[in-house]
Amino acid sequence: MKPSACFFFFILLLFSINVVEAGSVITLSPDDGSQSNQRAINEAIETVSNAGGGTVHLNSGIYFVDGPVYVRTNVLLDGNPKAIIRVSKTSSQWFTGKIGILTFKGYRGRNIIIQNFQIDGNLDQLPRSFADSDGGDHNCERAIYIQGSTDAFLSNVEIVNMKIYDCYSDGIHVQFANNVLCSDNFVSNCQHSGIFFVSVINGLIEGNEVAGITSDCLRYDNCVDNIFRYNIFCSYTGDNNKGAHKGGQNGVQIADQGYSHGGGSDKPTTTQNIEGYGNTFANTGLREVWIDPTLKSSKNVYLHDNKFVEGKEIETDGFSVEGISFTNSPTKYL
Repeated sequence: MKPSACFFFFILLLFSINVVEAGSVITLSPDDGSQSNQRAINEAIETVSNAGGGTVHLNSGIYFVDGPVYVRTNVLLDGNPKAIIRVSKTSSQWFTGKIGILTFKGYRGRNIIIQNFQIDGNLDQLPRSFADSDGGDHNCERAIYIQGSTDAFLSNVEIVNMKIYDCYSDGIHVQFANNVLCSDNFVSNCQHSGIFFVSVINGLIEGNEVAGITSDCLRYDNCVDNIFRYNIFCSYTGDNNKGAHKGGQNGVQIADQGYSHGGGSDKPTTTQNIEGYGNTFANTGLREVWIDPTLKSSKNVYLHDNKFVEGKEIETDGFSVEGISFTNSPTKYL
């Protein structure tokens, strides 16, 4: 390899500026003969981060990787729309646990931007056994895994205009973070959740197109003050399902979740103030919107002005949820 009401106003104010300071710029091209292009990308990201921040730009081409790419504080990882980070078919199962294809590295991270390129999990070229690990279902091979910790939330995370596909697990997974923007992404055939927010405070998910298969197109666990709007949620119907059940996903799941399928943990936040509007649900599989029965203490889940095509609209499994509304005026935090 060669060397953007108060909550809504706050979101717009925050993400209308580029949080990465102008600084170092490193431009890379793929080493076509290597399966380990992550080494040069990681070296460039570390160099830029150590210099106080800046940009690593990927030129067009296929960047085969057999290990994780680590994103860091104050770094914009940007690419040509034809730049593809692709998991090598010769890879071992390295993308397990808290390791994704792209993974945050550091502590108390901030100002992390990922935009404008593609991530190909290449699952059709990998063993089906790679889908599961550590006793969990489809928790292996997340494309983007950005996680802080319960005592050190990340701040200012942007994932914009990405194309993410053919992964055994989540397309975009963000956990323990403040101020998160996820917009204008295309996510397809990611076989756990297309977009998964866990304990995210002040989040905006906008203008994405998610073709789900298994679990959910969009999932919220234990999130506070979040909006999802103008997204399209549908089913993946292609051939690269590698045994996953087509139509086995929900459009949106909103829950308080501790341990799930043998993984996860108790969370420091409880679901409240989630609003969804202007979204299109088209043939999304099991349910259009699933308000999970664990949501006994959630407050102010407000869904309105969404379009449902061939769906059941809302299902709560017979449980009442405090503060859920489909007709009332917007919740007070807007």
